[in-house]
Amino acid sequence: MNITDRKVLIIDCGSPLRHTERRVQGSILLNVNDRISRKRLSTRGLKNFLDSNQLHRLDSNDIIILYDDYIRP
Repeated sequence: MNITDRKVLIIDCGSPLRHTERRVQGSILLNVNDRISRKRLSTRGLKNFLDSNQLHRLDSNDIIILYDDYIRP
């Protein structure tokens, strides 16, 4: 598969510090940096964390990457 021909969306569930850095251009940054928020994301799904514009972006992309760099003890 050629990635240059696809529309890619990165959903970042990682470090809360990145919510102010905005390093991954064009990504959606989710505030799921605590255990309760992570549980809600896994049980309720993305639709409860995204607004209508973000949901439209989600629907219009070919490849979705859910990125999480959280280190679990």
